[in-house]
Amino acid sequence: MLTEGWRWYPDARATVLGLASIYKRPPSTVAGIMAALSQRRQWRANVRDTETMLRGGPVGGLVQARAKAAQIADGRPPDLVLRGPKIRAFYRALLGDDEAVVIDTWMLRALGHHEKPTPKQYKRLAQRVRREARRRGIPPAVWQAIVWCKARGSGEWPGKHS
Repeated sequence: MLTEGWRWYPDARATVLGLASIYKRPPSTVAGIMAALSQRRQWRANVRDTETMLRGGPVGGLVQARAKAAQIADGRPPDLVLRGPKIRAFYRALLGDDEAVVIDTWMLRALGHHEKPTPKQYKRLAQRVRREARRRGIPPAVWQAIVWCKARGSGEWPGKHS
């Protein structure tokens, strides 16, 4: 799980950059679509649907998520479309922000938090992950990915989708 955690975001970023190159779109657009579609989606489905949307095809997922992804695909800046700390953190992490900490269901479980956090709680949980990362001398996004991979167990890892 340690290796997968270290590689999770670099591999995800490589996927973003690869799709951006193939479809001649800015990485921010690809990462924005991915972040919007990520809710309750496994990585492979997220990549597949992002690519389908970049080609102009229909995708699965939550209705609201698809609508946001479509806005981004149509050229609206992701920063104006994406809401909520988890989705915005995932977007930033996909673009290379190693300070971005994604607190999803798996991270909540790993942190011993069992209900949807308020914005204030989310901020405190993300700060807790950042403190632990700094204590270990590694980037917060990497520590978050390591904890996430361990909590999830199966290693839903970008390097496995290729």
